[in-house]
Amino acid sequence: MTDPLAIEIAAWIEADLHEEGRTQSVAPDEALLDGGALDSVRLLKLVSWLEEARGVTIGAAEMVPDNFASARAIAAMVAALKGHSS
Repeated sequence: MTDPLAIEIAAWIEADLHEEGRTQSVAPDEALLDGGALDSVRLLKLVSWLEEARGVTIGAAEMVPDNFASARAIAAMVAALKGHSS
């Protein structure tokens, strides 16, 4: 079963890609860093959106490639951060 947050994150990345004229679809398990869907600028925009939309703080310790490997990995990181703030 796919995590709804992973789907939402993938859709956000797709929409951001579309804004710059790229019509790339993004699946929840797709490699984002290696596949080119998530570059440094988009990563910072995504982190800002997640912090605002999900009420989490993504610190330097979380800014590692494994946490941003896929939309599913990002969703797992956000869930873990939400668990720590409860």
